[in-house]
Amino acid sequence: MEIRVYSGGAPRAALQPLGTEYEQATGNTLALTFDGVAAIRRRLGSGEKADTVLLPTGMLEAMGTALVAASRTVLARSPIGVVVRKGATEPDVSTPEAIRRTLLAARSIAYSDPKIAPSGIHLTKMLANLGIAEAVHAKTVLRTPFDGGVALVAKGEVEVGLYLVSEIKLVDGVFLAGLLPAELQSYVVYAGAVTANSVAPDAALAFLGFLTDPVRQSHWKAAGFELAA
Repeated sequence: MEIRVYSGGAPRAALQPLGTEYEQATGNTLALTFDGVAAIRRRLGSGEKADTVLLPTGMLEAMGTALVAASRTVLARSPIGVVVRKGATEPDVSTPEAIRRTLLAARSIAYSDPKIAPSGIHLTKMLANLGIAEAVHAKTVLRTPFDGGVALVAKGEVEVGLYLVSEIKLVDGVFLAGLLPAELQSYVVYAGAVTANSVAPDAALAFLGFLTDPVRQSHWKAAGFELAA
């Protein structure tokens, strides 16, 4: 049996090994489709079919009756980290004031477009709260990982990136300088649900249970996530 899974990009590093393990354990096959979280909703709204959808909790809830409410399952959460090119000087990210100084001193900054990604919404507010939104505006690139945001850091085209750790893990040539300090941190929590028009709802629900089994926590941790309680 094939299960069609549509997912935002952040869980990709976890789903690849988990998918292989699932297929070997069950004999079912997974058709994995990854895209930006806003694009996933557009694609499903235009008629593309899935059996289960993995998205940040707020976007999942906004899909309403397109999903089976009782099937909603919290999967894991990923924090925002500061990323630089591998080999670059490691910036100080230990305190809010250190973050402020690091971003003001950087020649360029990248993070996800707030119109597309939840982390971008948080970071836009963070820059305003730090009082540096106007100062860094001209040197800021709004680019999701799907559009090559983290890759710009790897290529040296952007000095400092602010992305989910799970997104940073997908790109070679970069170094995670650290997480945003607790006072500035925001987690993106991913959840999954079975679609209302799934042709394999029982198998899709079982797949969500497979993903949240505590014995598989190591896959999520390796991908930059914390398994949800």
